Amino acid sequence: MSMLCYQCGNTLGAGKYCLRCGADVQMYRKIARLANRYYNEGLARASVRDLSGAVAALKQCLAIDKRNIPARNLLGLVLYERGETIDALAEWVVSTNYLPHDNLAESYVEALQKDRTEMDLASNAIHKFNLALEQARAGSNDLALIQLQYVTEKVPRMVKAHELMALLLLDEGDNAKAKKEIDAALKIDCGSVFCRHLLQELDNAPRQDAAKNLSRVNAAMKNTAENVKEKAGRVGGALQGRAGKWLRFLLGLILLVCAIEGILVPTISRNRETAVNQAVASYAEQMESLRLRLAASEDKNEAYEILLQMSELDIDQDRDKIEELFLQLSITSADSDLYKSLYDSWRLILAQRSGQ
Repeated sequence: MSMLCYQCGNTLGAGKYCLRCGADVQMYRKIARLANRYYNEGLARASVRDLSGAVAALKQCLAIDKRNIPARNLLGLVLYERGETIDALAEWVVSTNYLPHDNLAESYVEALQKDRTEMDLASNAIHKFNLALEQARAGSNDLALIQLQYVTEKVPRMVKAHELMALLLLDEGDNAKAKKEIDAALKIDCGSVFCRHLLQELDNAPRQDAAKNLSRVNAAMKNTAENVKEKAGRVGGALQGRAGKWLRFLLGLILLVCAIEGILVPTISRNRETAVNQAVASYAEQMESLRLRLAASEDKNEAYEILLQMSELDIDQDRDKIEELFLQLSITSADSDLYKSLYDSWRLILAQRSGQ
């Protein structure tokens, strides 16, 4: 691509000055070469799917030379591949403003404008992602995960959604699903630094859990040993002979039970809490799905109104009212099987919470 004079736009030759306006272009050439170096780096990173590195290099190129059309077009392609369609479109529009003719960005913009479905999906995905981000900041991880599940299903290339979902799953203790989301993000963008940090957290998690369990066992054993020592001082010579052997055996058994409880009881409690959270998330997701399905229908019948009432009730405080509305739902709906799965989720929440 020919280099143009920054002052008059004339095509530059090999000299130090512009042949038309006489401007000194030596420093301008050095800046252009530096910008091209960043462009080449971005191109090389994009070719091996290091999309994060490519974005950083191309943005650095454009910070030096904002009129570098190949760099801006490539940045749009990389952003599009990361699922950031709106940002990609913005880069291509700027590119066409700088170079209205013979610009590949024109075909990219035209293709997106013709495909209204993709644009609507991209806009809706961004809205859902921002909503999930706000819910996560507010501590509502379950609701945020529901929004992110929708985003990753509709726009599987959206790396940011996979990253946030992995972070929330890791925070919830579901390491297996978090690893799955990290792998999905790295398959799209192998250079994601955020995903690399999450992988390190996953690698450190087993060692941290083992250290916590060991310290818990040691503490239990120490406390039990102190109790045994105190009681042994009061018992005195009772530990002698055959009776003493049986007493030592019983004390050792007590020590073993205490150590086991120190490991198993917290684990069982965490598993129950995780099961309850998953059941609540499933119930909320099914409720939202049914509500959207009924809202999209032409006739919003009584079942739709009942679902709206149920969505505003508290699961713990309004159990009787929810049970009553489920009964009305089964009577008023022509297809009561449609709500069976939602009712099953509701009963599962009650069963698991009563078992806590």
